[in-house]
Amino acid sequence: MSTPELLRSTMYLSRVLPTILVGLLSHNSRAMFFDHKNQGETDITSISPIPPGTTEINYIKNAIVLIPTDYFTGLPELVSINLHSNSISDIMDKAFFSVPSLQELHLGKNQLSMIRTYMFSGLFTLRELTLNDNIIHTIQHGSFQDLSMLTKLSIKENMLATLDQCVFNVTAHPSNLEMYLHANAWDCQPDLSWLLTANGKWMTFEDNGTPAECSTPPSLAGRLLSSVTTKELSSEMRGKSLSLSIHIFSFSIMCSGDWHFI
Repeated sequence: MSTPELLRSTMYLSRVLPTILVGLLSHNSRAMFFDHKNQGETDITSISPIPPGTTEINYIKNAIVLIPTDYFTGLPELVSINLHSNSISDIMDKAFFSVPSLQELHLGKNQLSMIRTYMFSGLFTLRELTLNDNIIHTIQHGSFQDLSMLTKLSIKENMLATLDQCVFNVTAHPSNLEMYLHANAWDCQPDLSWLLTANGKWMTFEDNGTPAECSTPPSLAGRLLSSVTTKELSSEMRGKSLSLSIHIFSFSIMCSGDWHFI
């Protein structure tokens, strides 16, 4: 093969085959990066098998639409998965259950509309979860129950109007959790009282540069979420004190258990 032909073949292979890089982490451990970005893949299972021992996966800027349940099986050393800028509309329940050492999961700029209860089951060591720039309108109860080590959660730039405390494990919640909430359609009603109470304690949601704002009700529209008081939220329910009390009582019972999903 001539030199020009060899060069063309090498350039072609560099585009279609994943890149595997090995780097030293310490004297007795190493990092192995599996890079398959910007290839237009729609089916994640069609990508070349991930080598055992891989610690980081980079699948950004493809066109992946679904994360199946068992795709990451056999990768116990995996600590980072980057799926940013794909077309993911669904993640099968327990899709990441087989990667118990995972610390970072990036799912920003996809097409997720709902976060279901079991999507992130088993991620007990996860520290960073980015879900920004999707079309999420609902996060079901218990969705983040297993994420007791989480320190950063980005759900900004979605379609959320409310966030229930029951998405977390209230008996073993993460400490010093940073939440990024801006560019949603927050409905500042009593349902968000827990968020105001927790802010500055076990979590913070003041995003430097672009803080979260209330979209409704009209009396609070445009107000920074961090500046709203629980008293102001309660005033929106004036005349409905009985139903509000029942709601708060039921809510406390619902979230009082130590939930653990397997």
